[in-house]
Order: sequence, then structure tokens, then C-alpha cells
Amino acid sequence: EPGAATAIRGIKQQEQPFGLIPAALSDGQGRGTNQLPSIQSRGARYAYDLGNFYFAQRDFEKAIESYSMALAMNPDDASIIRYQLALCYKQVNDCKAAVKELDDIQQQFPNYRNMDKVLMTAGDCYLDLGAYDKAETHFNDLIDNFPEKAPEVEDRVYSAGNFMRVNY
Repeated sequence: EPGAATAIRGIKQQEQPFGLIPAALSDGQGRGTNQLPSIQSRGARYAYDLGNFYFAQRDFEKAIESYSMALAMNPDDASIIRYQLALCYKQVNDCKAAVKELDDIQQQFPNYRNMDKVLMTAGDCYLDLGAYDKAETHFNDLIDNFPEKAPEVEDRVYSAGNFMRVNY
């Protein structure tokens, strides 16, 4: 993806999870401060790491705020950040917002490295929203492009098809 090398390369190379978060909780002299610095003062990579930290803590609202800030500060890494946003939205049962992010990834970044996960998550969200035709389309796209994933989604394709027949 274009631009993914900047912030994301740094994130991948970190040895400990959540990269900058443990250092940010220290005052530099080994004493914990229990207060994170503002996102604006630390930049996009910090905002992304903070989003990951909140996601791992299952604080999805704060993760959404952090990922949104990271996206605003570094739109070059939009595919990765949008995917994380979509996962957060799904966790807080806002599948409309999740599918918006996932559909944007599909349109803007067709070679996104985790497109199988994007299609799966979008299909699940569309099932939750009762948009069974869109769910079935996403699951079938997943199978067409990632045949090894077929066993994981066959039951979902069947469910989407059955719901469509019952509701139409």
C-alpha cells in the first residue's frame, strides 16, 4: 500500500507490544506517571499504538478516538488504521460504521494484505445488519479470492442465502 512504510514499518519493528505506551507512562527516570501524554503532542504512530493499547484493553470507544486521530494525522496508512477502526465499530455494535470503513478499504486499497479479513468482517457485519445479499456477496468474494477460507465461511454463505429466501 502506498505510504505504509512510514508509520507502520516502525510499528512492526518494535519489540514490545504497544510500542510507545510503556515509555509514555514513565517520566524518563523510571517513575510511572499514570498519565498518557496528549496524542497531538506525540504524533500518528503514538495515536495508532494507543489505539492498539485501548483495543487490547477492550476500551473500544477510546480506541476509536485514537485510531481516528491516527487516521487524521497520517492518511497514508489509511488501510491499516481503517481496518482497526472497523473492528472497534463491530465490537460496539455499530456495524454501519464498520462496513463503511471496510467498503472504503476494498475500494481504495484493493491489494490490502488482509483483504480476506476485510471481506469476512464485512460479511459478518452485513449479516448483523440484515443485508443478506451483501453478506452473501462478500462471503462469495472471499471464497473466490481466498479458496482456502471456504470452510470458514460456508455456513455463513448458507445462512445468508437462507435468510434472503425467507425475507424476500
